[in-house]
Amino acid sequence: MTRKSAYLLLAVAAAGLLLVTACSSAKKTGKGEPYHPADATPEEHRNTVEGEFVALAKSYTAWSDVSMPLKVQVAQPKRLNVSASAKMVRGKALSISLRVFGLEVGSLYADNDSVIIVSKFNNMYCRESLSYLKDTYGLTLADMQAMLLGQVFTPGSGILAPDDIKQYKVVLGENSIGLTPKKLPKGLAWTFAAVLSSETAPSLRTLTVTADGQEPVVAAYGTAQATGAGMAAPWVNLSTNLRQHHVDATLTWDFNRAKWDSGLTIAKPKIPSGARLLPLAKVFEMLKK
Repeated sequence: MTRKSAYLLLAVAAAGLLLVTACSSAKKTGKGEPYHPADATPEEHRNTVEGEFVALAKSYTAWSDVSMPLKVQVAQPKRLNVSASAKMVRGKALSISLRVFGLEVGSLYADNDSVIIVSKFNNMYCRESLSYLKDTYGLTLADMQAMLLGQVFTPGSGILAPDDIKQYKVVLGENSIGLTPKKLPKGLAWTFAAVLSSETAPSLRTLTVTADGQEPVVAAYGTAQATGAGMAAPWVNLSTNLRQHHVDATLTWDFNRAKWDSGLTIAKPKIPSGARLLPLAKVFEMLKK
């Protein structure tokens, strides 16, 4: 793989995080004794668990925008690590700038209509519609932002609100809980799995989404911590079979350096003069060479 192709890979890997049709193995995210009250009836246990998630939902803030550094670690198709910076305007836009030695080598921009990937070193760009995320998985950009931050959300409506717990079925495990929306489009299955501990509040462990005819989507998360957006995960791992190509990447957020609610705006990226427009499938073919 040439250096230029490696730089392009980083941009495409970041795009895969948004064009996700993912399949990932969960990582260990928490410690502590299993949360299972010995004297509680199943109904009492269920009510307690629902109360914990209501408390989690109440921790979520009505943040408007954020900018922060992050690290992008790509395991496949080629192993690479790169620093990056991210900007998000809640429910409206997201951008990730990938940097090597302080120079931008690739960027990703997404809004509710499309995602744009620009590779300066290859003088090329991709533009893909995001309409199928809504049509197939019921996802909006606000949902995707919540997914990347490791926050529970209601498909099509953004982060979980306290009253939204009534819209979910609760599946109890030995030391985990599953939340599944009661109403979903036909052929779609959706489950949030969280670690329950007697020592800490619930922490989202995985999100699994399965649509008929599609690979299951699984995002794995680190143990939630307090942030300007409420409780959020410090990292998210996504591994995907995207159009017959495997991509595995982890985003690690630097919440300590995050700037919340500064009033920032995000402009669409400028396409370099003479840049070639390539479909994402063609980009992956280039990466395999």
